[in-house]
Amino acid sequence: MTIVECDDRVQRIYPFRGQLETICGRGGTDLQRLITFDRPVVNVRYELDAASSTLDVAAPLWHRVAAPAVDTVRAVARAAGLSWRVTPAGAVWVGDETWPDAPDGDVTLLATDPRRGVYTVSGEVFAILPGALWIARDEAADTAVRVGDVRHEIDGQTVTTRITSAS
Repeated sequence: MTIVECDDRVQRIYPFRGQLETICGRGGTDLQRLITFDRPVVNVRYELDAASSTLDVAAPLWHRVAAPAVDTVRAVARAAGLSWRVTPAGAVWVGDETWPDAPDGDVTLLATDPRRGVYTVSGEVFAILPGALWIARDEAADTAVRVGDVRHEIDGQTVTTRITSAS
């Protein structure tokens, strides 16, 4: 593969033999014509949530190797050293975690697996979101959990939620 670094003009051209995950730019340059691949490339535009932080160096438009979009979002966030998730509104949020407190609702702790960092709960669970600090209230003790993943399961009239702590 040949890499061509350019903005309004070509800055540098060099061979690249490593593995490429993401190609970034700020838009305005048609990178499609400048980069040669041995795999198909797709052109994708992502809209970032307005609350995303520290992405002033990120690209509003970038090219990626043909793969699920989640792979590209994950690669861009990882390269920038940031977290990412999809908000309840459907926007992609990318930024530094601040771990705000989760709302203290009526939540019943059904099961815990501290070794795996998994908590199964029911009740007012829809306000518990990834990126928040949630307090798992148990008879033995309260445990502060940095929420990494939330999965809701609906079975008829019952909603059960599995919360996995962030690593």
